[in-house]
Amino acid sequence: MKKILVLALLIFMLFCKKEKKVEISETDHTIPTHLEIMKEDTLETKIDLGEVVSIETKGKIIKGTLSENKSIFKDESGNTIFEIKYTEDYFRLLNEKGELLWKVKIDPDESLFLIANNDEMKNSFEVKKINATSIKIEKNNSQLGIVSFDEANEKISLEDSSSNNFIKSKQLLISFGIYFLPEITELQRLVILSEAVHIQ
Repeated sequence: MKKILVLALLIFMLFCKKEKKVEISETDHTIPTHLEIMKEDTLETKIDLGEVVSIETKGKIIKGTLSENKSIFKDESGNTIFEIKYTEDYFRLLNEKGELLWKVKIDPDESLFLIANNDEMKNSFEVKKINATSIKIEKNNSQLGIVSFDEANEKISLEDSSSNNFIKSKQLLISFGIYFLPEITELQRLVILSEAVHIQ
């Protein structure tokens, strides 16, 4: 009888194994296979979102490979530059020394991302879709910007910004707002975006 109970428990644990990521449900979207970030009419950055994530930007390429509950991002010389570790409802971006850079928490009930440079999520950024064409970026209840979707031109950009950069896309995903966050280096934003785009 004991053996049967142990076997049943093992089978139950296998079927209940947590997924790598939690999904934010959003009815009318498909996960893109790649992302293009433009500067005016010039392709600035390309992100391929296959099993191996490839980020090509400004003449440099980094690649992220999934291994169990984490992804390792390496440069062209094979040096680890970032690591992403997953739990049920958030992931953490770490540097090459394993130190926390950013924690990204997913709130499926509110359909938003919370992003902070500490585990307690103090002073976190909020990225939230407010309607079919707009994403709001906030910090400490203060609005930092609105990301808008120009569907006719397949263009997602930050309103009232001096930057000419935009994401080329036929759809608006909440995660796209991450690219326009301040205080985060561009490469870190690209890595976070490449992970978050799956969590819709």
